[in-house]
Amino acid sequence: MNGPNLLSLIRLLLGPAVAAAILAGSDTYAIVLLGVALATDFLDGWWARHAGLSTELGRVLDPLADKVLVAATLVALLLESRVPRELAFLVLLRDATLLTLAWLRIRGGGAVPAAELPGKVGFSVLGGYVFGIVVGIPWPSWVPAFVGALYLITGATYAKRVPGLQPTRVLEEER
Repeated sequence: MNGPNLLSLIRLLLGPAVAAAILAGSDTYAIVLLGVALATDFLDGWWARHAGLSTELGRVLDPLADKVLVAATLVALLLESRVPRELAFLVLLRDATLLTLAWLRIRGGGAVPAAELPGKVGFSVLGGYVFGIVVGIPWPSWVPAFVGALYLITGATYAKRVPGLQPTRVLEEER
C-alpha cells in the first residue's frame, strides 16, 4: 500500500470518528477530524498524480473513503437535525448508485474510471458545506438545494462515463 492509498484509508476510518464526535456533542473534535479527513482527500490525489503513484486500489479506495466520510457525517448531522433530510437522502442515494455502478463495472471486467474535475468539485462543495455546518455557519436557505443539485449533476457525469456497463450481462453471469 502506497502513501496516497494510506491517506485514503485514514479518511475511510475518519468518517465514523467524525460521526461519533458529532453525536457525542464534541464539535471541536468533529471539526478537527473532518478538517483532517477533507485535507487527506486533496493530498492523496495530488500525491498520487504528482508522484506517479495512481493505482487501481486507489481508484477504488479514494471514492469509497469519500462516500463513507460523507455518509457517516451526514447521518450524524441528520440525527442531530442539522441538515435537511432531503439533502441527506439525495446524497446517500447518489453515492449508493455510483458505488453500485462501480461494482457492476468491476464485476463486468471493466476498470473503475479515474476521478475527474466535476466529481472533485461536487465533493469539495459538499465537504465545504458540511464542514460549515459543523463549524456553525448559518447557511442561507437556498444553499442545501444548490449543494444537492450540484452533487447530483456531478454524479450524472460519472454515470455517463460508464458507457460499456451492461447490467443484464453482468447479472446473467451470476446465474
